Amino acid sequence: MSKLSLNDIVKIVVDLAPRSAVRKGFNLGLIMGTSDVISGEDRVKVFSSLDALVDEGFKDNMPEYEAASLYFSQAKKPTRIAIGRHVKTDGLLELIISVKTRTEENKFIIDIDGEVDGGHNFVYKTASNSISTPEYNKELTSGWTKIQNGEEITATAGHLIMIAEIDADNKTKRVGKATIGGERISLELPIGENVVDAVRACREKNTDWYMMTYCGATKGEIQSIAKYIETATPSSVYAFTTDEAEALKGSATSVFATLKGMNYKRTLGQYSMTPDAIAGIMGYAMGANTKTSNSAYTLMHKRVTGILPDNLNTTQVDYFTKSNANYYVSRGSDGDYSMFENGVMSNGTWFDEVINLDMLVNDMHLAVLDLLSARPKIAQTEGGMNAIKLAIKPSLEKMRQIGFIAPGKWNGGDIWLTPDYCALETGDMMPDGYMILSEPIDLQSQADRDARKAPNIYTPIKLAGAIHTVLVRIDVNR
Repeated sequence: MSKLSLNDIVKIVVDLAPRSAVRKGFNLGLIMGTSDVISGEDRVKVFSSLDALVDEGFKDNMPEYEAASLYFSQAKKPTRIAIGRHVKTDGLLELIISVKTRTEENKFIIDIDGEVDGGHNFVYKTASNSISTPEYNKELTSGWTKIQNGEEITATAGHLIMIAEIDADNKTKRVGKATIGGERISLELPIGENVVDAVRACREKNTDWYMMTYCGATKGEIQSIAKYIETATPSSVYAFTTDEAEALKGSATSVFATLKGMNYKRTLGQYSMTPDAIAGIMGYAMGANTKTSNSAYTLMHKRVTGILPDNLNTTQVDYFTKSNANYYVSRGSDGDYSMFENGVMSNGTWFDEVINLDMLVNDMHLAVLDLLSARPKIAQTEGGMNAIKLAIKPSLEKMRQIGFIAPGKWNGGDIWLTPDYCALETGDMMPDGYMILSEPIDLQSQADRDARKAPNIYTPIKLAGAIHTVLVRIDVNR
């Protein structure tokens, strides 16, 4: 008996929608250091506890472990931490060499300082004018000759010589340069990668972390990292600690004043005598960012576990406030309240505004891309525009739910959708705290229509803000 297919009568097609892109959590912090526990190849590893760091090989006296301890100790405890590696030692080291003159003409003796026990492989190259310094861990090309320490060579006095120590795979580990029959030449080799290259490598290796700090950063490193983070992709925030004496004096050359002058929006700096103290408030920020109802927060007035308040006077606090610096102090006659102040970035923007706007941009970006990839096409009509606006709306609603957006009066500029229609004027009330507006399809230029561009979409939002200071007047009547 034949069994004919049901598809001849009823044909059912299953169209499984593509999965939406995973939203970033904006709750993972990165602590970077130079400890050689994590390899340069791995670069970044994510841990859920201090015990996990110990299992990996970190010791409790390592800067990364101490900073991670502050990070995990906060009242709003984060669930994960990323540890990144700055490879500072895996670079060319300078080899101290000289080529001593023999009594016989054009005969010289190779002298490699520190080579006394044998077992090292060396090669050399000579030239009359210049020799390029080989790269670390790169296989040498032709033109090099094997040599041993103390060996005699025939060469021309005054010419240059380069000697490299190589491994079994002919890859360079150390290198030295000298004048034949004369003095050694300093190469001033960098030891490993610079700090920005290290941060960039951590950014490329793991795109989940949002906020980072670098253990024991120098003033120059702070400025270099801040410059990079300002334009890093995905959006990131850099947090640093300094005990710079210039900052206490309100000097115009302090690191805080310098970063303020650069108008950096993505750097959060703290003065503290506790090394890497900023890891504490970073842990609070990542732990508190749950995206649940009414979970929006500021960094102002927060107690930080694991660090002592600094003994600052009013003048010093004023210096910090003017230079957009943050600090941890005690307030009250008996020091009853220890609190982090002020929660601002180097340009004066509040940290909570930066992170929440980054989340909003990220969610809206992915929402529109999810829509475009899920549909066969979005028509270039008002219906198509409404589909895009509906895709954006949940991102704005989420910001209202957590308490970042709230109803209020619009104090921004007028928003005109057409030459004769103003959709939002200064002073208008915004009942939802946000609006989603678009220019009419009918007024779109033919060039934009041919290019399949959407008309401009405007999403004005009213921030809920936060109260940091309070004035209460007491009127007494007898």
